Amino acid sequence: MNPATLAQMTGDAALVALNASLLNRFASGVPFWLRPSQVQDWLSTHGLRILVIIVALGIAQLLVRRLAPHAIRRAIFVGLPEGVPGEREKRARTLSSVTVKITGLVLFCIGLFMVLEELGYSLTPVITGIGISGIAIGLGAQGLVKDTINGLFILGENQFRQGDYVTVAGVSGTVEDINLRRTILRDIDGTVHIVPNSAIVIASNHTRDYSGVNILVLIALGADLDKALAVAEQVGKDLAADPRFAADVVEPPYPARIESVDEKGVTLRVLGRVRPGRAGAVTFEYRRLLKQALDAEGIRYAPVAALAWPPQPTPDPEAAGTQAARPANDQSSRDRSAPDGHPPATRDSAAEGREQPS
Repeated sequence: MNPATLAQMTGDAALVALNASLLNRFASGVPFWLRPSQVQDWLSTHGLRILVIIVALGIAQLLVRRLAPHAIRRAIFVGLPEGVPGEREKRARTLSSVTVKITGLVLFCIGLFMVLEELGYSLTPVITGIGISGIAIGLGAQGLVKDTINGLFILGENQFRQGDYVTVAGVSGTVEDINLRRTILRDIDGTVHIVPNSAIVIASNHTRDYSGVNILVLIALGADLDKALAVAEQVGKDLAADPRFAADVVEPPYPARIESVDEKGVTLRVLGRVRPGRAGAVTFEYRRLLKQALDAEGIRYAPVAALAWPPQPTPDPEAAGTQAARPANDQSSRDRSAPDGHPPATRDSAAEGREQPS
């Protein structure tokens, strides 16, 4: 082999070694997702596992959404006695909503940890960090802990449910949503109030089992009280017999007691019971029917009737003319009997004063 050929072969070998070194350096700096072979291997192992995790958790959440409400509803209907219609449905709807939301959050956290592990992140530092930061978060987020604990007691004790009309933290409204942290109310004006559960110290449920009818009726002092009581009771019976309200009335409205008697009139308190949430409609109809019945019976009701009590006699035009002329005649006679211009009583009083010794 001549020297020229040997030199050429040595140069080619050096060039090949240089090219291989450059390729290795370039490949080591390229992310794995730009390497087709490694991407294929990762997708066939870790990628497939992540896909299975996502699909499995999605199916689990779908099953919870479909099966949990039916299971909770059946358990409530079997375990709780039958009461006012609609009460067990509201409790089942509330517990189902909370269960689905909590389950979804738990499944999301489980899936997140499993995906992070497949991506190559070690969970040990993550869990350790969560444990350390959890202490600081617990000290700084005591309100959130109180919200959660109160929410557990509210749901466990069945204090109120979705659809109930309640008063909590000084706010009244219909419960639109409730979870472990907050309760959402909508008042009669349509305003939405978000109340943290930790702020709920006293909860007043206006639609638990039944709603009450509480009406004050003011009757004039001169009206027939016994007749007014009979009319008020009969109106309640007629309302309960009305097909439009028969299903809503639990106990027909009736005059329960005489609340007060004063210069305004006699105040009657009418009480009754209706289905939850139907007090407004039944009260409106009872007042309308009572007003018509009192007008038909000629019974005066206050405060308009109270202004005319006691009744005053209707003035006679001729008598009014005589009364108007009489003061003038009396004044002229007094003028004639008092030449000095003073009334006789005043003059006599002055004379008596002069006769008294000083």
